[in-house]
Amino acid sequence: MVEKICPKCKIPMNADVCVKKSCQTKTVMSTTLYWCEECNVPVFEPMCPRCGTESRYISTDIRPVFPEEQLLLALVQGKENPHCYENSSVWYGSGAYIIDGKKEKISITEINKWSLDKIRAIKEEYDRLVDSIDSSYFDRMVAAFVEANKERYNFITE
Repeated sequence: MVEKICPKCKIPMNADVCVKKSCQTKTVMSTTLYWCEECNVPVFEPMCPRCGTESRYISTDIRPVFPEEQLLLALVQGKENPHCYENSSVWYGSGAYIIDGKKEKISITEINKWSLDKIRAIKEEYDRLVDSIDSSYFDRMVAAFVEANKERYNFITE
């Protein structure tokens, strides 16, 4: 949905300035994305066009996280199961990973402090596991996203 948003508070609203008395920042036009819990994908409308479920605000900018990055993310996070995100809807937006609708930040500052040995070990593990990625859930999630947002696509391309 294209609407006005307060760039300071990151809250969508229908006013020329933020409605919070302590803010009063001029709003800007923004694309607002919502999360459909039922379809487990971001949608451009407050009500999911695919299933009719009321969705909640998630971000103003979002991109899919491909299976290879999901594997790397799990390794960087030190997850016991490096394939733990294979059956999750993983996106990146507003400075955080969004995993099944929940935001999760990772600290690049902390990663930059890691030793080269630690980084090499993660790369070696990644190289060992990358060919075993099962992308079937990712493919279904992308299809659900496309289906849920086809009207938006048609609107902006016509």
